[in-house]
Formats: sequence, structure tokens, C-alpha cells
Amino acid sequence: KKWYEFHYHTQNDTSLDTYTNCKTTQQLIIPHQQKMINSSINLSQDTRLILVIFTGESFNQAEKTQLFIDQIRNSFTMIDIIHLEVSFEEIFVGTLIKFIQLFPNLNSLQIAFWSLLKLNCLYVEDSQIFHLVKHNNKITKVSLRRIRKIEDIYFLIDLFPQMQYLEIDCTKYIDPELFLRSILPINTKCIGHLSSLCLYVQKVNDELIQKLQKMIDLEKLLSDYTIKCINKQSIYLQWK
Repeated sequence: KKWYEFHYHTQNDTSLDTYTNCKTTQQLIIPHQQKMINSSINLSQDTRLILVIFTGESFNQAEKTQLFIDQIRNSFTMIDIIHLEVSFEEIFVGTLIKFIQLFPNLNSLQIAFWSLLKLNCLYVEDSQIFHLVKHNNKITKVSLRRIRKIEDIYFLIDLFPQMQYLEIDCTKYIDPELFLRSILPINTKCIGHLSSLCLYVQKVNDELIQKLQKMIDLEKLLSDYTIKCINKQSIYLQWK
């Protein structure tokens, strides 16, 4: 299979239109106004794609949201996309669910947003799509960036029950101690496949590692586990 990395930007900037060869993937950066079929790459069902989408926009209006989803559907749904990186300013829950549904073969996802907008309840159509995506998706690795609320993390954990590995940005808004105290009990009940966490923090030291380890032991959150510092900026926790 051929491997490509496709960068999709919403800026109308022709300077983004570049194509370079890499060791493992080939990259294509292209403005969203230009259709994929007009690019220099001949994409087919035998192509495996890493899709990186940077919007810098808020998808909180129905018309704007549907236009974006239609653009992505028309360009990418015939391609075997196995990894997706996407960045939004804010997005409705229903929109995010519909967006993920476009890529049934994903096994890893990196998502960044400031706000995940929720209604009091999902519309009937969105609720049906949620259950379809939850039971059919193959995503095992998830990375969450810029996230501000633990409640948003809970929602995404529920959406991806096959998740085995989870990365969380704890540099600003998420407290690592509070997150572990809340997420590990949930793991034993709802997400039995999850077996490793990576928490990005501003600075990791031995004192923080010992504090977290003591909390895990005293509250019996895990039994057979390892916790360590990686590159002085991340905490890696793995258990059986």
C-alpha cells in the first residue's frame, strides 16, 4: 500500500500547496478550496492516508458545519484513512460524531479543541449516530490536546470503548492528580481495554511521580502498574 500524509487547511493560501517526499510518508499540504482530485497525487482505494486538518474555526453553526463535513466527505471517504489529526476552536458534539463517522477505518486519533459544545440532549439522529460510531469504530489510540474540561474527556472515552492508549494535555487546564483519581475507577467499569496513559505536564519531577504513586496505592486505583517520567515533560502510566 502507498502511504501519504495529507494536510487540509481552511486558509485560502496558495503558498500551502506543497508536495514533498518523506522516509515513511509523502506529504501534501493543500488549501481546502482545491479539490483533492486535482492534486498531483493519484489517490485510490489502495492508498493509506494520514489526514491532518487545521481549521482554526468554530463549528457552532449548522450551515457552516454541514458545508465542512460535505467537503471532507467528498474528498476523503473513498480513501483508507488510518490516522486523523484534527484541530477545532469549538465544535458541537453532534458534529464531532458525524465527522468521526466519515472515517470507519481509523485506528488512531489526535484531536484538539477549546470547547466541545453540548446541548441538553442529543438529537435523535445524532444519538443514533453516536451509538453506531461507539460500537463500530476501531480507534485504539487517542491523543487529546488543548482540552479544558474533564467532562469532555469522559465523553470521548465513552465514544471510543476500544481505546488502549490515551494521551492528555495537562499543561494548563487538567490537573493530573484529579484526572487520575477520576479516570482510573471509570476504566475498570467502562473501558476495560485501556491499559496506558501519557500525561503531558509543564514539568515532571520525582516529587510529582511519588505523589501520584502514593495516591494510586492508598486509594487502590491500580495494583499491577508502572509509572515513570519521560523527557521531564510527560508521565507514563501502564497497567495490566
